[in-house]
Amino acid sequence: MQVERRGASAVALAAVGIGAAFLFRDLLFSGRVPSAGDLSAYYWPAKSLVAPLTRASAWPPLWNPFLASGQPFAANPEHELFHPLTALFLLLRFDWAFRLQAILPVVLAPFPMLFLCRSVGASAPAALLAALSWGFGGYLLSTTCLLPILLAVSVLPAVLAFAVRLGAGGGTGDVAGLGVTFGLVALAGEPSTLLLSAPLLAAAAAHGLLIGADGGSLPSRTPPRLRTLAAARGLVLGLLLGLAIGAAVLLPGLDHARKTSRAGGISAEVAGLWSFPAERLWEVAVPGLVPGGGAAAIRLAAALYPGRDGPFLNSLYPGLLVAALALFAWSRKGPARRVWLPTGVLGLVVGMGTHLPVWPLLRRLPGLSSLRYPEKALLLLVVALVVSACLGLEALIRERPSPGRLAAAAAALAGLCLLAGASVHAIGGPMGAVLVPRLLRAALVAGCAAVLLAACRSRAAWLGAWIPAGVTLVDLVLAGPVLVPSRPVAALATPPGRLRPLLGGGFDRALFHLASYHPTLGGLPGLAIPPGPAQWGLRTALDRDYDLTELAWSARATNAVSNLLRDHPELAGPVLARRGIGAVLRFRPGAPRDPRVAERLPLDTLLELSQVVGSRPLAFCVDRAVAVTGVPGWREAVLGLGPAAAGAACLEAGQEGAAAVPPAPSRGSVTVSSWRPDDLELDVAVDGPLPALVAVNQTWDAGWGARVDGARTPYLLTDLSLGALLVPPGRHRVSLVYRNPLVPAGAAVSVAGLLVAAALARIRRR
Repeated sequence: MQVERRGASAVALAAVGIGAAFLFRDLLFSGRVPSAGDLSAYYWPAKSLVAPLTRASAWPPLWNPFLASGQPFAANPEHELFHPLTALFLLLRFDWAFRLQAILPVVLAPFPMLFLCRSVGASAPAALLAALSWGFGGYLLSTTCLLPILLAVSVLPAVLAFAVRLGAGGGTGDVAGLGVTFGLVALAGEPSTLLLSAPLLAAAAAHGLLIGADGGSLPSRTPPRLRTLAAARGLVLGLLLGLAIGAAVLLPGLDHARKTSRAGGISAEVAGLWSFPAERLWEVAVPGLVPGGGAAAIRLAAALYPGRDGPFLNSLYPGLLVAALALFAWSRKGPARRVWLPTGVLGLVVGMGTHLPVWPLLRRLPGLSSLRYPEKALLLLVVALVVSACLGLEALIRERPSPGRLAAAAAALAGLCLLAGASVHAIGGPMGAVLVPRLLRAALVAGCAAVLLAACRSRAAWLGAWIPAGVTLVDLVLAGPVLVPSRPVAALATPPGRLRPLLGGGFDRALFHLASYHPTLGGLPGLAIPPGPAQWGLRTALDRDYDLTELAWSARATNAVSNLLRDHPELAGPVLARRGIGAVLRFRPGAPRDPRVAERLPLDTLLELSQVVGSRPLAFCVDRAVAVTGVPGWREAVLGLGPAAAGAACLEAGQEGAAAVPPAPSRGSVTVSSWRPDDLELDVAVDGPLPALVAVNQTWDAGWGARVDGARTPYLLTDLSLGALLVPPGRHRVSLVYRNPLVPAGAAVSVAGLLVAAALARIRRR
């Protein structure tokens, strides 16, 4: 038995190694980096800050001064700062650390699924089929451009495996395993995956209860009610332990979410974006319909996702044989039909979003109004397909049908694919143009499986159990490269030519990337939309809140400024100058609006960089202070001030210390003596008899503490999102320090959770 297990492990390692080497050959051997979607636009520049911010402010870096006039860094779950893979950015060269963020989760993902399938009693060939389908399938490869989801779901099957074991009567070791693996999911900082874990955990525990206590810690005659209570107790303890291990991300992350625009809920229009259309259900049997390029694919994407460039998940394809085996398993009695089929249906129904009436009802439930992008729920469908396929193959292995019968079934599947292709071809249109080649490919896959199975004669019949895994591996790695596009490092690391005058240290103001707001050209490759400029040390302001993770008052200020300048463009100079913006990058008048035309032109010929006259520095003494209330008050004050708004502060009324600010504060000079990401030291000399109001062109947050000569002073909110403080006459040393006590508290809870998990594992060994 031990030799058999070692042999199966060797086969799994070899299959995963071969598949990964082929799939990631450009990343491993050609010096390229993954570049799909958010990888190049967001994660490349955001991850490039991990090491510099750590060096500048020690671990963990709490504040990011480069994005949107400054935003929290460690508290934002989007940065996965406490995930183990993030440590690679502190240990390796940046481009290799970035490659491994996409490669390692995919390479490691098959083994948690292998563990899950072995936990439900599957044999090595059936478990290997599921492992390869999960690790190299369209769903997981589609998430390589969505790092938080990828890091979370790659380990999720291990969480389910421990839930199965607890359902079947597991002990303290399984509680510890559930806690550690669920903690890894939590450390990825992806809230949707955490929510979707609940129905998957329920399904896994139910599967474990169906298996019974064979090999577990409970006697075989334990009543079902007691068995269920024991499983529920173990699940609750394991999940609480996992939440504790993930506290380094969850504690500050929940507080951060409370301060973003998500706290008030997301509009139904935004939340329902990327709802899964029924036309894509073919993807359980053929590779993704939309990826692959070509005019037909572009038209199809436009038809299925109006107003979007394409789907949220480019593919769901688990392998043709996997889909067939899952359907076979669902046609029979057993856990596949009783447990996993309802789970998959639930994922499909939620994933279809606005196409069905369930999505609006779901968002009315408490705490779910901030959910968006229904396609995320398709995780349930994919997991159900993969696990059910494993159970289907296991049923075939145990029944031992002849290779001839299996070959005949595979041949029939090939014929069905050909028939479907002929039918779709007759219909025509974009769907036909995209789908027909994929159906022909599916027929070829099924035909190859039929030939291989027919070749298994009596002496080699055992090979038939491994053939589905082998065919699926080849099938998926040939379909996978389109889901993991790559580009040379220079394509991501080279700034647009128009930004180069700002590089080199001479530019100490913020950049307003107005080009990123262009309705049709804002997504052009190489445009370096924020946080892109951060990788070259450029601060940006008034950035679009793409992921809804900016502080709410920062996003509100961006909208208010945008609306004001749309109605009164003559105020652009003073308003931008007041916020410390020294340059504006925008498209030239007359640039083609069609991105297909613009992409054929040199990017630098489409852009222009203009300087903002009279831009204020990071910190300065204002000329006037005006008390305002909210956006309407700020707008009215700026309209009244006119050009004088460049040197004034619109102070939010009613906050502590605001009443002490004189309307005409004394003037003075401000010198920045030390500036680190979360620590700012100023030398202030106030000339007049009244105190001066020192404005700081950095986003205000309650975590910023202000001191004048060591004595605390209120840090005031001005101009909707910026900060200021009152400094008495004379010369003074001013310090601004950012602290978030929830970050170290969360880290301490995580360490305590790991120690508890280690203790439970030790008890299990004893």
